[in-house]
Amino acid sequence: MKSQSPSHSRALSMMPAALLCAATVQAAPKTLEMPREKQLDSTWCWAAVSTMAVNSFPMTLPGGAPIDQRTTVILKQARIKNEEEFSATAFKDAKAACSAPGGCAGSNDPFLYNALATSVPAGKVLTKKVFNFEIGVRKRPVIINWDYAPSANGSGGPQGRHLLIVTGYNPSNGKLRLFDPWPVDNGQGDNPRRKRERWIKYETYLDPVMDMGQPVTAMHKLDLYQLRRFNEEQPAELNDYPKLGTLTRETTTPRANVFVDGSRPIRAETFAAGEGAGPVSAEPHRPDVKAKLDLGLQRTDFAKALADTKPMIAKHVAHLTVTLADGTNVRGRKRLQAATAFPLITLDTTQILTYSAKQDALSERTTSVLLVPVIDTRTSEVIDSFLIYNQAGTWKIGGYANTEIAEVLVQQRKAFTTEQRRAEDFFVVSVPEQAAFYFAHGTPGAVQLVSVDNRGRDAEGKDAQFTGASAALDGLARSIKQSAMKGE
Repeated sequence: MKSQSPSHSRALSMMPAALLCAATVQAAPKTLEMPREKQLDSTWCWAAVSTMAVNSFPMTLPGGAPIDQRTTVILKQARIKNEEEFSATAFKDAKAACSAPGGCAGSNDPFLYNALATSVPAGKVLTKKVFNFEIGVRKRPVIINWDYAPSANGSGGPQGRHLLIVTGYNPSNGKLRLFDPWPVDNGQGDNPRRKRERWIKYETYLDPVMDMGQPVTAMHKLDLYQLRRFNEEQPAELNDYPKLGTLTRETTTPRANVFVDGSRPIRAETFAAGEGAGPVSAEPHRPDVKAKLDLGLQRTDFAKALADTKPMIAKHVAHLTVTLADGTNVRGRKRLQAATAFPLITLDTTQILTYSAKQDALSERTTSVLLVPVIDTRTSEVIDSFLIYNQAGTWKIGGYANTEIAEVLVQQRKAFTTEQRRAEDFFVVSVPEQAAFYFAHGTPGAVQLVSVDNRGRDAEGKDAQFTGASAALDGLARSIKQSAMKGE
């Protein structure tokens, strides 16, 4: 038998490693590029994501004028659904009525000028394959809906919904790139891509658990996909379109023991969806339920919460990999550092509308949720954030955190820290149901707040200053009542 040459032997010995390297090559993330829209008013999340959605084509008005967020609000006010219905007179009249942010808030339903979308049927959910097809093949984003806990006392106050938009999918790990139009910035200029857009696990899409401290339900039946021009054929008619996930009613397992991914509680319309042959058990949405969603959160003193979670936070960040919006990964014990966490006092609409309820919440100085900003030590920037919450006496990391808000809070803390105001003395008053977030300081009876809106700036572009909590939250209550009277 002919002997092998040394070079041939070396090639054979290297072959398994080469094959291994080839096997670990990962598919590149699939992302969409379009103008990003930070919401210009607390009621305009629908306008921000609607504008982004139609500009994925892109879309213009008759004559070629671009569509921005204010244009979308005007078109909705004028009830101009597409170019065939466009009326210059109706558009001009609506523009006058909607001259100021919030002047024409409308409902929380998206408004897709010149476009249509398909809502997810009841009992179904978008799978990873659908996201891969929509974003990677069709090059269209997907609008998703979150709903906050209904008021416990049936006060009739507006219940919060929030719209977000999926702009990317990573087939290697199933993560979604999610753009969040929060917080409000009425044109004074942050880069809306940098911190508002982040990668989340598919399981977070299924069950976000909470958003900035408030329990939140993913309303999958309101998700919108198959975005298309108003005269375009529905993509569902294509033979190769992926099937949706199937949901079934849970009949044997108590609600508290239904889980996603082994540990995440399924609530209301939050479901686990399988792409295999069998459906995954889940509890369907019950619109008649009026009680608050209960995660079993347990409150504790600010100082104790910060001390008890410090080792857990440090361990988590040491092993954390942060994927930036552009797909770049940042990792490493030396590269990433957790900033001092912010205790969250989360209020819902009912509490805001009730003087004693919000005063009691502010006077307790206890929390069940902490917001943890993550710093890139090379740039000193906040590049990520996460929540850690106390569920039945055990601290857990989970839920959804807004990194843009976390960055503004860190900047505010740096600006306001003095010898009398220590960094660990600041906290956050979070009202996700109303898209309102406040940097806070003070003792019971003397709490002061400053909004994170407009990156903590006032109408003149200067750093906003503290104001009394009662005045700030009473103003929010008046705004809620005015919106309710308008039927928004």
